[in-house]
Amino acid sequence: MNTHVVPGSGRADARDEIRWRHTLLALAALTAWLFALRCLGPSNLTDNDQERPAAYVIDAFRNGHWLVQRDWTGDIASKPPLYTWISAGLSWIAGGAHRWTLYLPCALAMFGSAALVADRLRKVAGSREALLGGVLFLACPLTAKLVCTARTDALFTFFVTLTAASAHAAWSGVAISRNTGWIRTWFYAALATLTKGPLGLVLGFAGLLAGIRTRRNKTSPPLIWDRRHFAGLAMLVLLAGGWFGGAWLQAGNPLFQKLIIGELAGHALRTEGTVPGLGLAIVPGFLLSRFAPWSLAAFWALWLTLRRRDSSSPRHSLERFAAAWLVTGIVTLGLAGHQRGDLVAPLMPAAAILAAGPVAGWLQDWNVRRLLSATLGVSFLLGAGLQVHHRLSRPSVFAESRGAEHLAAAYLQTGRSPDRLAFVDTPYALQFELGTMRRVLDFGQAAELLRNDPRSAVAISNRKALMESLGTDSRRIRVIASWPSGQAPQSCIVQLDPP
Repeated sequence: MNTHVVPGSGRADARDEIRWRHTLLALAALTAWLFALRCLGPSNLTDNDQERPAAYVIDAFRNGHWLVQRDWTGDIASKPPLYTWISAGLSWIAGGAHRWTLYLPCALAMFGSAALVADRLRKVAGSREALLGGVLFLACPLTAKLVCTARTDALFTFFVTLTAASAHAAWSGVAISRNTGWIRTWFYAALATLTKGPLGLVLGFAGLLAGIRTRRNKTSPPLIWDRRHFAGLAMLVLLAGGWFGGAWLQAGNPLFQKLIIGELAGHALRTEGTVPGLGLAIVPGFLLSRFAPWSLAAFWALWLTLRRRDSSSPRHSLERFAAAWLVTGIVTLGLAGHQRGDLVAPLMPAAAILAAGPVAGWLQDWNVRRLLSATLGVSFLLGAGLQVHHRLSRPSVFAESRGAEHLAAAYLQTGRSPDRLAFVDTPYALQFELGTMRRVLDFGQAAELLRNDPRSAVAISNRKALMESLGTDSRRIRVIASWPSGQAPQSCIVQLDPP
């Protein structure tokens, strides 16, 4: 039999390699389906606070603010800039920011996380569980949402998963050399930190806590501590600290107040309006709903793993690693003062690893073709169901986003340049559609601009407030674009006619 080497897994035959390629193709097709279903549908940019990341992208790409980005109010970005850099880079390649340049990094990140789950399972449990683990991760409500949500959650999930997968490989000696494994792991942890802060370190390395019990019971693999950790930590400080130092030199104390005091300490220590310890019950509930229905299998497998006696089995080693990752993540997120359902996304890869075993046992009579057919059916129903749910439960969000698209198109049809347009109280989605990121004006400033520059125009939602600021000049207001077109537009763009 002809065989060849698959990196890190020893010698494997060509048939196993073909199965792995088919697994990757299946996961890619599933991700593409979810991405197309959301991205080709109506825009929901005004939902889930996506406007701020979109503003950061254009502030970097169009305004050249690569170290420190601000939103339309002048507020400093609340997260490190890696997602912004990637999306802004895509926008530069595409010649402008589009919805797909915001969402493509998220879709690729979720596919990458699924592939990493499948790769870990393939090395210890075979191609069947590898396919199931990747599919379980993708075919759940939160993944269907995050593939097209312009926030850092998807990219953060990927880099946490990459850190955890590399840490497990270096710890267990599977698929990677320990000589370089820990250095790579710390590099991936640095990328997670540059995406969403030091929480990436905690979640990425959490699985190694399984090694404490392993070492105590003298089973293999042991937890490794050596000089490579110091070199890796120095690299993390150089990368993440280098960005923060440069950003602080540019923005000064407001950056420290925003990122360290407001975000890091504020989210971790905030107790106002919360019951201490309640998050320890809320976070498992978030995971149960966001990873449904597979979360039930994941918690069942977690219980079995915690009860099982230690063994040197590579599969049991991976399950203990995933269990430590999941439990540590639940405790860490549960003790924080800030709770949001999407925050459990970096725990879902661990849950998928644990759930793959029970689900594979329940479906042991199913062949791969039947599994793939069921996967496509579940994914179609999931994606279509979520799309219908979003449109029925939050129609105002889609209407507001659609209004921004139509108003931008109506303004561009007049032949005027977006550079001559100022913004007051319209959603930022309008600026995104026009490819700009400017500070908004108050109504007094907008009125003064219209009086002093007859070529300027102003986008507003509260027309009455602008007319009050203009006083007698309000009689010269002319609407040049509005949405919806009619007697009572929700948003419009106006200018003053000559006196």
